[in-house]
Amino acid sequence: MTSHWIAEHYQNLFKVNLYMRVQDIQETIWLEKGIRVSKDKAARARRRGQALIVGEYKEQYALLPRYAAEILRSNPGNTMKLKLDANVFDRLYLCFEALRKGSLAGCRPFISLDGCFLKGPFGGQFVDNNMSEVFNAYILSARHKPIITMLEDIREGLMDRLHKKRDFIGKKEITLCPRIQILLEKHKIWARGWNAYWDGGFCYGVREGATQVKYVVDLNQHTCSCNAWQTYMKAYEFLLEPLNGPQEWPTSDSIVVAPKVKKVNGRPKTKRRYGVGEVTASGKLKRTGCAMKCILCGVIGHNKKGCKNAPKQQQHSNNYATAEQTTPHQQHPRTSSAIPMHNRGVGIYTYPNGYQRIATVSHSIDSNSFLHVTLLY
Repeated sequence: MTSHWIAEHYQNLFKVNLYMRVQDIQETIWLEKGIRVSKDKAARARRRGQALIVGEYKEQYALLPRYAAEILRSNPGNTMKLKLDANVFDRLYLCFEALRKGSLAGCRPFISLDGCFLKGPFGGQFVDNNMSEVFNAYILSARHKPIITMLEDIREGLMDRLHKKRDFIGKKEITLCPRIQILLEKHKIWARGWNAYWDGGFCYGVREGATQVKYVVDLNQHTCSCNAWQTYMKAYEFLLEPLNGPQEWPTSDSIVVAPKVKKVNGRPKTKRRYGVGEVTASGKLKRTGCAMKCILCGVIGHNKKGCKNAPKQQQHSNNYATAEQTTPHQQHPRTSSAIPMHNRGVGIYTYPNGYQRIATVSHSIDSNSFLHVTLLY
C-alpha cells in the first residue's frame, strides 16, 4: 500500500477534512483494511491528498466566468455576479429567475437571511433566504465540494424539488392545496360562521357573518380571491432550466484566481452552531453572546466569580477569630486559611473532622504569655 494509493482511495475523506490528523489516517486504514501504515507514509499520503484536492478546487475557481456565461445563456433573466479583488475571488451572487418569480407569486414578501459555513479548503459562507434550518440541511451534503460542483448539486436539487412539488399538487384529487386543506379541517368549527351563496354555475360568494368579510371562490378555475388556493401552485409553476457540461460552456477572457487556503486546526465541526437565544438540542437556552450580570454588585459584564466591586465576605465567627480577639503580635500577613491551625492565635476554631478547640492567652509572673489550648469533642 503506497501513499499515492491512500491519497487516491481516501480522497473523499480529505475533501471533508483537508488537514486530517496522521493518527486518524492510520486508524481509518487499520479499521477498514486491516493494515498498519507508518506515520511517515500516512503523512506523505496526506500531502498527496491535499495537493489533489486543492488542485481540483483551484481549477473550478478558474471556470467560474464560463459557468456564469452558461447560466445567463440558459435564461437571460438569471443573475450571477462575481466580485474579485485583483483577480482573486472574493464572493458571488446567484439568483435564478424561476425561483425569484415563484417567490414573488406564491410566497409572502418576507426576507430572512441565513448562512452556513462551507467545509472546503478555502472556507467561506453560503448565505441564502431561509426562514428556518430546512435549506441548510438540504444542502448539507454539498458544502464540502468544489464551488461549481456545489452550486450544480444545489441547482439540480432545486430542479428536482420544483417539478416534484408541481406534480404533487397537480395530481391531487382535492379542491384545496394540502396545507390549506389541513387548516380547513382544523378550523371547521370556526368556519361555521361563513355563509356560501351559489351563482348557479361554478362560483360561490362566501361571507363571514361577524365581520362581513367576502371572497369569491371559482371551482372551475381553482381560484379564490383570498389567494389561499392558487398560491401554492404559483410558487412552483416556473421552470428551472438545465445547463450544459463544461465542454459546452461559452468561452470567457476573465481570469479568476482561487483565494488563499484556509487552514483549520483540529477536527472539523459537524454540528450546527446555535445562535444567541436559540434553544439547543438538549433543550437548554444558549447563553453565548448574552450579557452577564453579577448577582453581588449588579454590574453587567462579569459574574460573581470575577466580581471586584462587592465587599469581601466576612469570615464566620465559629471558624475564624475576629480582629479584636487577635493580639497585634499574633497577626500574620497571610490569610487565615493558609496559617496552620496551631498558630492562629486565640479564639474558637473548628477542624474539618468536626472537632473544635478554644485557645486563650494567660500571663505568668515574668510577663511571658502562654497559649492554652482546650480541645472540644
